[in-house]
Amino acid sequence: MRSSRFMKETTKMGRRIFRMGDGYVVVSHVGGLDRITKNKRWCNRSYYRIDTDARCHSYVYHAAVLDQDSIVVPFDFSNPHKRTGPGNIGVFTWASPDARPTAYWPTQKPHDDRGVRSVATQPQILYTGGYDHTLALWKFNEDKKVVSTTRLRSAHTSKVDAVAGCSGRNWLCSAGTLPGKRSERIAVLDVDTDRIIRLVPGSYPVCQMQEHPDSPNLILCESVAIMNQFMLLDLRARRSALTFGTTTVLGDTKLKPEALTKGAIWADLIAKGIGDYTIRVWDIRNTKLFQDVKIADGGSHSTVSHLLLGKDGLVALRNDAVIFVDWTLEPKSKK
Repeated sequence: MRSSRFMKETTKMGRRIFRMGDGYVVVSHVGGLDRITKNKRWCNRSYYRIDTDARCHSYVYHAAVLDQDSIVVPFDFSNPHKRTGPGNIGVFTWASPDARPTAYWPTQKPHDDRGVRSVATQPQILYTGGYDHTLALWKFNEDKKVVSTTRLRSAHTSKVDAVAGCSGRNWLCSAGTLPGKRSERIAVLDVDTDRIIRLVPGSYPVCQMQEHPDSPNLILCESVAIMNQFMLLDLRARRSALTFGTTTVLGDTKLKPEALTKGAIWADLIAKGIGDYTIRVWDIRNTKLFQDVKIADGGSHSTVSHLLLGKDGLVALRNDAVIFVDWTLEPKSKK
C-alpha cells in the first residue's frame, strides 16, 4: 500500500472533497474552494463571499456536485452570527481547471433564514432539506441557472439532517424526527406524486445518506449515536425492516464518529474514518471482513472529514491535508 500526502497551504477545516473532471475540489469549512489537478497539484485557490455581506461565509457543513464543472454550496445560517444571504444556495462553476470559479447566487429561498441543512443532487436537479423541517426540489437549465423551486411534502418535525435521491425510481429519502416518534426516522417520498410512500424505522439519528453509485436502490445511512454506525436501506424491499442493531448494520468501532463526517460506498465496500488517523473499510458481502488503513501517525486533527472510494484507491480529507492512498482490500476477521 502506497500513500501520497498533499498539504493545503492556508485553508483549514476541509469539509468535503469531490471528483471533478480529471481532478478534485475541496470545500472548506471557512469558505474555501480549492482545486487539485489530475497530476495531484493544487492549481487554484478561491474564497467565495456572499454579495450582500462583505465577510466570508464561515460555516460550510455540506456541498454537492451539480455536474463535472459545478458545485452547489448551501447556506447554513443556524450559527449565532445570524447572517442572511441572497437565497439558500450558491453555485460555483469552473470554465477550466486552472481558472477560478464563477459564482452564481440564486435568489430563490424555499427555506427560512436559518438556511439549508442537507443537500443531494442528480443531473440538473438539487434536493435540499431545511432547518425549518421542509424539503425542496430545485431544477436547473444547461447554463446552471435555477429555473424553478418546488416545496415537497415533508413528514418531519425537526431539521432535515440528510437527504438522498433514488435515481432509479425518482424517490427522495430524508432523515429527521417524525410526528409521535421519540427518535429519528427515514421517510421515502415519491417525487412524481408528492406522496410519502414509506417510513423506515430506526432507533438512532441519521446524519448522512447517499445513493450507491452503481445500485440506485441502495441507500447508505450513517448514524453518530452508536458505534454500529451504518445501515443499508434497500428500496426494492416492499417492507423495510432494516434497523440499526441488526445484521445489516456495519460499524463496531470503539469511537463514535462526528456528525459532520461522511463515509463512502463503492462496489461492495464501505469506508469511514474511525478516529486515530484511521479509515476502516468493510466488505458488505461479509461484514466480518474489514481492513484498517492508517493515513498519519500524528497531528492536531485525527478525524477524517470525508472520503472518496473507487478503483484507484482511497482519497481522504483530513482538515488541512488530502491523502491519496493506492490501496486494495486485504480481508481480516474481527476479533
